[in-house]
Amino acid sequence: MSFVLLGLLASPPSISEVSFSKTISMENQTLSLCGDSVVKAYRIFTVAYAGFYREQCDLSWDIDREEARYLEFHYQREVPSRAFRESSEVILQRNLSLSDDELSLLREFNSAYLEVDDGDKYQLLYIPENGLRLMLNGKQLAVLQSPKLARHYFAVWF
Repeated sequence: MSFVLLGLLASPPSISEVSFSKTISMENQTLSLCGDSVVKAYRIFTVAYAGFYREQCDLSWDIDREEARYLEFHYQREVPSRAFRESSEVILQRNLSLSDDELSLLREFNSAYLEVDDGDKYQLLYIPENGLRLMLNGKQLAVLQSPKLARHYFAVWF
């Protein structure tokens, strides 16, 4: 399954089907909603709505910036776990030269993905000193401690 994220960096909030909080507080960080978008499969089917949070929305997007980031997906249909694993690995490998160790870390992190149903929420939270956390409906599934992979993981969606 191929995902397309349309207009994530648009002005918030623009999606009427899902209500994203204007700010969130996690791990002593207050993040603001910087954009929201529709996630489509094959450019046709609405799969989810996504909201992207940063400390300062007006900063330029720099993948190497050490800043807290949060991405939340509200799913509108069932998505198999393999779709998450395959799409993130393919995109990261296409855009990065991964060592065997990095590929192993990525596969371990991606193995935590579970199938989602209509109404489920996946969350990705990156706090530089704590790594990248993958959560499903608020329950932590995995942590990725590689700063390089964690920062680039967000680039999968942009």
